[in-house]
Amino acid sequence: MFLGLLAIALGMASMRPGWTLPWVRRRVSRLRIYGLGAVLVGATYVIQALFYFHFVRSPSWEFPFFGTNALMFCGLILVGVSQLWPRRRS
Repeated sequence: MFLGLLAIALGMASMRPGWTLPWVRRRVSRLRIYGLGAVLVGATYVIQALFYFHFVRSPSWEFPFFGTNALMFCGLILVGVSQLWPRRRS
């Protein structure tokens, strides 16, 4: 759960003020897309921890499995896309 909260905090830091970790800074060209992907991945970890530690009652095994995997996959795609597109020169 700690890693999920850390990923959410780093995602919010890259979306709002535009700050990223120093070793990621050179590769990321779209900070808002990167931040949104990090928030989705972090939310996946937090949701899985809530289900695992029984803070939230899980309806069935399919919802946590497929739902959180879909969120994580979307987040990872957004992180990858943020590194592919070059910045526009104005």
